[in-house]
Amino acid sequence: MSQTDSFKLRGIRSVIAKNMRASLANSAQLTLFSEFDATDLLSTKNKMKAAGAGIGIEDIVGVAVCRALDKHSALRSRLEDRQVQLSDQTDLCFAIATDAGLMAPTVFNAGTMELAELSATRKDLTLRAKNNNLTKEELVGGNFTISNLGLTPVTHFTPIIKQPQVAILGIGTITERVVLASRGPTSHPAMHLSLTIDHQLIDGLPGGLFLGDLQDLLENCEPWVLKDHSASGQDS
Repeated sequence: MSQTDSFKLRGIRSVIAKNMRASLANSAQLTLFSEFDATDLLSTKNKMKAAGAGIGIEDIVGVAVCRALDKHSALRSRLEDRQVQLSDQTDLCFAIATDAGLMAPTVFNAGTMELAELSATRKDLTLRAKNNNLTKEELVGGNFTISNLGLTPVTHFTPIIKQPQVAILGIGTITERVVLASRGPTSHPAMHLSLTIDHQLIDGLPGGLFLGDLQDLLENCEPWVLKDHSASGQDS
């Protein structure tokens, strides 16, 4: 006869469970799925790597999200007790998997950062999250979150909003997409995005328009990434 272990949720895992249930119970979550041609994104990342810059896809997506949110600022609102808090600045959270559980600390004023600074700040948060060395303000702050499952086989998923935020972006894996063209089939690497919005405040159309602008930034990212990199004083 098989034996099973039983244990009670405690500590961070218990807090995560409570917050996830509360988020789904207290909001009207709708997830929009899309994909885009990631050829330029991958090429740009490789050029940055060749130049000795430790810039990852998540960093480039983070800056692009900040730029898109400047145009779609309602998505960086916070909704508490039917009161909407609007912000003129993006405080960007990154979901980080740790041994203790999932955390999503905040890069404050991310929208004012150049690519290199955002990357360094995100890496610092990741290290401190894994060492359980984050501040309370970093854990509860923020007005938009990015969750990255790109290193897994997952394409699309339904990320759960970090309340009182009203939106979260999920990054899925990159797959090869075959496209029918006049000269015959072609293919390109496709990145998959999942945007969950709180339908209490954000409707599907604004969410879709945000995704469209974000994809335009990422499909044509080399000019602004290299410009940002040069402006930061890094070797190019």
